[in-house]
Amino acid sequence: IGAGAGAAIGSTSGNAGTGALIGAGVGAVSGALIGNAIQANEQRQVAPPPPPPVSVAPPPHTLTARDIKAERVHAHTVYTNEIKAERVQGRVITVGRMAHRE
Repeated sequence: IGAGAGAAIGSTSGNAGTGALIGAGVGAVSGALIGNAIQANEQRQVAPPPPPPVSVAPPPHTLTARDIKAERVHAHTVYTNEIKAERVQGRVITVGRMAHRE
């Protein structure tokens, strides 16, 4: 509510000057409150959103292959004819030969 609206309200009651003063005061307070709110929003620093969570897929339960040549093999059970690996994690069932490098 500004001074003009206060004067219009005051003129209907015969107190245009008082209405203008009240209207000006209310307008100034409203303007100050709105200005402070805008300034607070401008000064507020917004943190970037956190990175998405990283989920690691579990090793497969069973791995079946004719030949495996790898640095690492991870599975609960490995069925193979031949395996050559630096590191094997899990149970290995071979049908053919097995060479485990150490």
